[in-house]
Amino acid sequence: SQRGRQLTDQLYRSDNVWLKILQRVVLGFGGVGALNELGYNIGTYHLNEGHAVFAFVAKARGLPKDEVEHLKSKFVYTCHTPVEAGHDRFSFDDLGKVLKKEDVDVIERFGREQSGSANLTLLSMNISSAINAVSRNHQRVMHIQFPKYKEQIQYVTNGVHMHTWISTEFKGLFERFPEAFAGFQANPMVLSKANELKSNADFRAQLWQAHQSNKAQLCGLLDKWKLDKDIFTICWARRVAAYKRPSLILHDVNRLVSIAEKVGPLQIILAGKAHPNDNLGFTYINEMLDKVDKLNEDYSKLKIIVLENYDIYLAKILTSSVDVWLNNPLPPFEASGTSGMKAILNGVLQMSTVDGWVAEATDRKMGAFFGYKNAEDSVGNEFDLHMNDDAEQLYRSLEDLVGLYYRTNRQGKADASSAWLDMMIECVCVAGQFNTYRMLDQYKHLIWKTA
Repeated sequence: SQRGRQLTDQLYRSDNVWLKILQRVVLGFGGVGALNELGYNIGTYHLNEGHAVFAFVAKARGLPKDEVEHLKSKFVYTCHTPVEAGHDRFSFDDLGKVLKKEDVDVIERFGREQSGSANLTLLSMNISSAINAVSRNHQRVMHIQFPKYKEQIQYVTNGVHMHTWISTEFKGLFERFPEAFAGFQANPMVLSKANELKSNADFRAQLWQAHQSNKAQLCGLLDKWKLDKDIFTICWARRVAAYKRPSLILHDVNRLVSIAEKVGPLQIILAGKAHPNDNLGFTYINEMLDKVDKLNEDYSKLKIIVLENYDIYLAKILTSSVDVWLNNPLPPFEASGTSGMKAILNGVLQMSTVDGWVAEATDRKMGAFFGYKNAEDSVGNEFDLHMNDDAEQLYRSLEDLVGLYYRTNRQGKADASSAWLDMMIECVCVAGQFNTYRMLDQYKHLIWKTA
């Protein structure tokens, strides 16, 4: 129906409380109803965020209290964000205008917080037999945010689906070296053996060739900007949100000009979309566009491109073809992040703050790590962005990587002994851990307990 489409045409509505409640009713009650109609006998309901928790309320309808308690064994809950906006709260008066009294009673029993509001995150944790964060660092943050549940909160770090995100060039590369990668298509964790080829001159040469081929495809796609595949290229691309600090690399454009003149030319690609209701996100997009507009159009050593209509198609190309993937969220507000996982699968170096999944790989030489680190016992303020200090550290790291790149890339041919190639191999090796194969195995054993 037209009304149904209006309810579901946009995720995470924050401008209308009734639409928010009704969306959660559609997801929770509607989801359970759809499963029933399809004849599924569900053993475990996995709630991803509190948005779906009305599924428990739907299953509790008509049950006596002791059976409602038993129902908890059928539910598990994954929290995906420490950011306040991701945790739904509603007044019980508003819920009562949409739901039956018995439904509101269940929500009040398990999800009433001290302020008197219904908290869907609290409800989700109270009705679940297992709770998990989506990275080790996120688990630490959840322990601070929800100390009462510290003993229950585990973590399963996110992963990416290899077959979706691996480029054709890198898939072919791995197939040509079965001595290290035999069976990688069935089990991507095999990629962790990439270091066995670190001293293999043929592999190092083909690794560089595969990357250069991907980069040439990117330059072809963006031909109107006249990119050069032998110029250092760095990319920031993801959802535009304040804590992700999209404009950090543009904090001091004159510093970028200085690096380009002193060390070597730069190509910077920025892409992303803000949530339609995130006015601050649009402010960042406008800030990026303004800074690009102020650059001299004839300046040849620094190109900054802001791409519109960011989508999965563009993400696949960018994550597999740039030289360095930039990830600079404000710690500890990136619960996991996954774009860097897609990039390392294709040998793309990382330049990142230490947050989310990256915090589990800082002992691996796969690029450069920089920036603010929050106190171990504190979450901090997601709007205190530490832009000045972190921009300075970013530029220092950038200068080092640009220098290494131009010592490695000699008119398209790589110095086979370069540490850059060592780091590309290390990226592939780390990709053996950060994939959905490992992730689902951990869910199976730790959360669903089906093995």
